[in-house]
Amino acid sequence: PLYRGLVRIGEKIGSLDLIFSRLARYLAENKKIKERIVGALIYPLIIFVLILGGIVAMTFFVFPIIGNLFSQFGPEQVAAIQSRLLLYNVVMGVLLSTAVLSGIGVAILGGVRRRGGNAGVAIDRLLLKLPLAGRIILYRESMNFLFAMETLTGSGYSIESALTESAHVLKNQALKQAVLKIRERIVRGDSIAEAFQEEKVFPERISQWLYVGERSGQVEKVFAQLSGYYQGEIDKWATRFMAWIEPALMLFVGAFVFIFVVLFILPLFSMYGTILR
Repeated sequence: PLYRGLVRIGEKIGSLDLIFSRLARYLAENKKIKERIVGALIYPLIIFVLILGGIVAMTFFVFPIIGNLFSQFGPEQVAAIQSRLLLYNVVMGVLLSTAVLSGIGVAILGGVRRRGGNAGVAIDRLLLKLPLAGRIILYRESMNFLFAMETLTGSGYSIESALTESAHVLKNQALKQAVLKIRERIVRGDSIAEAFQEEKVFPERISQWLYVGERSGQVEKVFAQLSGYYQGEIDKWATRFMAWIEPALMLFVGAFVFIFVVLFILPLFSMYGTILR
């Protein structure tokens, strides 16, 4: 939607070179953020994959041998090891089922979102409420929308026409619906700032600055300033996201290993030590 929407705007204002330079900058920034995300995720993911590989190896090779070994001892030891292996199988089954169901759920939600409608709008509205990631999505969409508004209003388009065209650059359906409602309010006679203020899905800063722009008669300059502001906000929140995601993943991996060792490894060694005594 972003590419098609911006090219459509470029055709309307007769300045495709401006739009293509904006797209080139957008792609370069997007690539930089993706590289930073991959760089932050690669080490924790490698560790996690290695741990999963070790758990799978223990499930299919080590634990069956341990079960056969303990079966040669008394009934108490056999019952103890069987209960521990049963707990292990239950936990692994729950984790595997959760992972599979989560993947299916994400795929279903993605399909519903692509179909649009009220369900798609509701899903996109929830995406905007995600911690950190939701704010980055909101700011990126706001930046693209404000750039489109700046380009159109600066080329002589009315606010109503600019809103209609700018809605095409938005990927998030909740934001797109909000833009169309804003246009309807303006057509009914509301001011631009009031119309934006009624749609809580957009940041409050936009309506505040649009109020200043309306009073000064320089709304198109406000769109330009806001577009630059949200570009800086995207960089700031992307940096915060990178700073949080790696330690969060390492903490998750560490907690997973700790629970696995406490629930399964230590009790097995304890039982083995008891038998030797």
